[in-house]
Amino acid sequence: MKWKSIILFFSFLISVACGSNTTYKKTISKEGKIIEFAEHFELIQDSGFVRLHILDAENKSIKFRAVLAKKVPSSLPKDYVFIQTPVKRMIALSSTHIGMLSKLEGINSVVGVSNQKYIDNKELLERTKSGKAIELGDEGMIPMESIVRSKAELIVFSDFGNPFPHATQLTKLGFTILPNVDWREEQPLGKAEWIKLYGYLVGKEKESTEIFNSIKEKYLELKQQMKSVSKRPSVISGNLIGDIWYAPNGKSYNAQLISDAGGEYVYAKTEGTGSIMRSMEQILSEKGSTKFWINPGFKSKQEITVYNPKLKLVPAFQNNQVYCYSARMNYFWEMSAVEPHLVLEDLILIFHPELAKKKNFNFYSRIN
Repeated sequence: MKWKSIILFFSFLISVACGSNTTYKKTISKEGKIIEFAEHFELIQDSGFVRLHILDAENKSIKFRAVLAKKVPSSLPKDYVFIQTPVKRMIALSSTHIGMLSKLEGINSVVGVSNQKYIDNKELLERTKSGKAIELGDEGMIPMESIVRSKAELIVFSDFGNPFPHATQLTKLGFTILPNVDWREEQPLGKAEWIKLYGYLVGKEKESTEIFNSIKEKYLELKQQMKSVSKRPSVISGNLIGDIWYAPNGKSYNAQLISDAGGEYVYAKTEGTGSIMRSMEQILSEKGSTKFWINPGFKSKQEITVYNPKLKLVPAFQNNQVYCYSARMNYFWEMSAVEPHLVLEDLILIFHPELAKKKNFNFYSRIN
């Protein structure tokens, strides 16, 4: 579980460059666009079908093109693959994919997962136990035979820059491989908006839009409420891995959440959307008076000090102001991306308990 947490931590913070070299020119009218906040994918209404574009994180070129429709269009656009919707059999290899499908009550379409020990969703756990969904193992080492045995129509994987295993052979066998880069989104609402993609995939377009609009309304209301906060407590995020402290950069997803919750992130002025690296000595000398420490990745203070005794020198540790989602790790990784308003509620409760309307946590808890 520790290594799983570290892998997820990196996927949450670190940017990877990948994709095409051809810059994408936006030529579709604004009226046809379905996506509002997300920067790394597009859904565009066309004549009788929807175009899906997965965009390169660095230059916004299109790295994957697909047409989503109930039947093949009479004229399939050049360089587009066809995905027949609704998809009945899908391999979902990331926790965020599972969370979004669960919000849409679309778990019954999942026939393959990475590892059931990292799943929180009870319906999906039952599907894996009964054999309706099979475990495929780590994404980079999935046997092709297991994928073929799943009889999946679609494979959705998190694209961290490496090609999906056996991609060429699987494509020849008729499998469609869809790269997901929701983890590259910098805005919480941008990441949550990926639920629309799953809505179109499983035939619940209307439901996904309604769910997202509700999330957006709640998130923006909370964000607006915290704009008037005059005193913003200092916050540090992340943890020591080896001899290096990894913290979110100033333009990152986590930094945005801290700011929207009325916190003063200590590295808010740093550039970039990935992670910033600091030594333990730098953390103590640069940011020694930080009031709150979030996302250490451990379940208890004892675990923290066993990992590295120096961590107890962090003032927030000494003042009992350390908070994390580690008590419900699997649940957090499944649901936090599609429910950023609930993460925001938690952070407001941590930073400004006197202003929080909700007095109990959704994901977080104090580390004791």
